[in-house]
Amino acid sequence: MKTMETRRKSAMDYEAPSYQEATEVSERRTSQYDSIIKPTGPKFFKARPNNNTIRILPPTWAGAKHYSYEVKVHSDVGAQKQQYICLDQNEMAPERGCPLCAERNQQGITYEDKEKLRAKSRNFIYLIDRFNSSTGPLLWSISTQSDKEILIQSLVKRTQEYLPIAHPTKGYDIDFHRDGEGLKTRYRGFMVSRESTPISTNSSEMRRWIDYIDNNPIPETLQFFSPKYIKEVYYGYEDPEKPERNEEERVSPRSRPPIDEDRRDSPRQEARGNGEDGPPWDEERGNNEGGGGNGGDRRTALRDRLDHTRR
Repeated sequence: MKTMETRRKSAMDYEAPSYQEATEVSERRTSQYDSIIKPTGPKFFKARPNNNTIRILPPTWAGAKHYSYEVKVHSDVGAQKQQYICLDQNEMAPERGCPLCAERNQQGITYEDKEKLRAKSRNFIYLIDRFNSSTGPLLWSISTQSDKEILIQSLVKRTQEYLPIAHPTKGYDIDFHRDGEGLKTRYRGFMVSRESTPISTNSSEMRRWIDYIDNNPIPETLQFFSPKYIKEVYYGYEDPEKPERNEEERVSPRSRPPIDEDRRDSPRQEARGNGEDGPPWDEERGNNEGGGGNGGDRRTALRDRLDHTRR
């Protein structure tokens, strides 16, 4: 039987990885959180403190004129506060039957819990970071409010003209200011440049960037999870991928970490908002925190009902 070689003849035979190979290893996503973007998807843009300059890239999905792609996302799901793309409110979803929307429509649910379960809009755009253009096209998730502010700055009321800010050769750069960290992040002062410019003055670089967004339209980078998976994360099972569980495998509600006000500004929560496994949510993200009331009692009853059905 042929065996696989597991040793070099000598450490002196070592060959270092290329720059590209080393970069690919360093950029692999590793996180305990489920990402709403595929592992092979684009890198995320993180605005630096204070001044930023970006160039929004044109949309590359069918029928699009506006440069941003709206996605409805459920946040704060389960004990780990996961995020999942709604299966009922996004046309790209491979299957329907969102368990979070179903739970939200249950009779007797409190207003606070209903709001917490509401899928909120996120708007994704491709851009070039003008302060670090070597990174190429990056994905940024902005709130609907920020999207509108950029659009308003692109309108010239006096001449009834729209400045095509995302045009590849005749578009405009955008300046803005970032304040705060984590859930307290705010983006202010969006301003469209007074002069149009191409995405890049280097034709080969421009072609490379255009090829990337052509081959990776935003809707195709989204990662969806099955209704079964989302339901079991919401109800608190330890390993949602296991097809069968006995009573010992189930996670007791009392074993869940307590949710309190201190978690809002915890380093772990900040890391999630700004890390590579998820978009750097901005002002609307802070509104997703909250809940409480008698939602815990209702979840316990629903968990018991689900357990009874499984038996």
